[in-house]
Amino acid sequence: MHHLVTVTINDFVGLEHEIALVGLLLRWSPTLEELKIVREDADVPNDDCMFRVLTKLLALPRASSKAKITV
Repeated sequence: MHHLVTVTINDFVGLEHEIALVGLLLRWSPTLEELKIVREDADVPNDDCMFRVLTKLLALPRASSKAKITV
């Protein structure tokens, strides 16, 4: 994953295995610049739940100092 620059995850709901995947991508991708998360509104939990998920995502360690998460 040393050449990975941009990743898009579609239909993100915030399940634990989705958060774990994001964590792996952030830790193993030293050239990552942007990780785009596209939510599917019909399947998204309430705002409080999504806030907790986003807080977890932003706290994950990153191999790249340039990596940003956009939702």
